[in-house]
Order: sequence, then structure tokens, then C-alpha cells
Amino acid sequence: MSDTIRGIIGLIAILAGLHEPETDCPPQLDCAAIVVFSEARSQPITGQIAVAEVVYARGEPCDVYDDPGQFHGVRDWPTPRDPMAIDAHAWRIALAASWIAQEGLWPTECAGSTHFYAHDKGTPAWAGEPCPIADHTFTASR
Repeated sequence: MSDTIRGIIGLIAILAGLHEPETDCPPQLDCAAIVVFSEARSQPITGQIAVAEVVYARGEPCDVYDDPGQFHGVRDWPTPRDPMAIDAHAWRIALAASWIAQEGLWPTECAGSTHFYAHDKGTPAWAGEPCPIADHTFTASR
């Protein structure tokens, strides 16, 4: 089976809900998706993929996700976390966006960014060249 067909089957499984989040130690895809869900679930798919790209650019998603203070959405979200109970459709899209970024299937124009911030928060002093997508600006730190 070709990698493309395997990839399409994987994406369909995610969107169909055949891949559910783990409860103990989430795999890397679930960790990235939790960041996407908590930070960008109201954004278009390109914005969600860009958030996932940031997570993957920083290292192993579960290490990034667990690093205190990295993402306000994760920090402010009480545990236990159950994105399926909050919004199953948005959770599946977050999983799909994370998978697309993990596989490098649809790189955004902001690919390679290591940080993002909301437009309404102003530009942080550490921000490099801005790359806006939807309500976030993606950048690498200076």
C-alpha cells in the first residue's frame, strides 16, 4: 500500500472518530491535538495546522505540551481533559490538523515558526518576522 493511500486512510479514520484520545499517556498526535484544540479550535484548518506545526517544530509534542507555561489554552484547561465531551467534531479536526502537520502533507505559509500569539495581544518583544493566519500571528523568536 502506498504512503499516500495509507495517509488518506489514516485521515479518514481520524475524522470518522476511529482514533480516540488516550486517557493515561497520550501519544504524540494526541498531545499536539490537545494544544490545537485548546488554542485554535475556532480557527480555520490552516490556522490549526499552523499551531500543530509550531508544536512539532519545538520538539516531541508530549514534551512540548507538558512544558509549563508554553500554551495558555493548555495551562488554563482543567484536568482531566476530555475534548470529545466538549466538542467531538472540533476534536477530530484538531487530530486531523495535527496529523497533517506531523506528516508534512500541507505545509502552511508559516511552516518553521516556533511561536504564535493572538493578534489582539500585541506583538511580543521576542517576536521575529510575522506570519498571520486567521486570529494568530506565527513567528520564530529572534
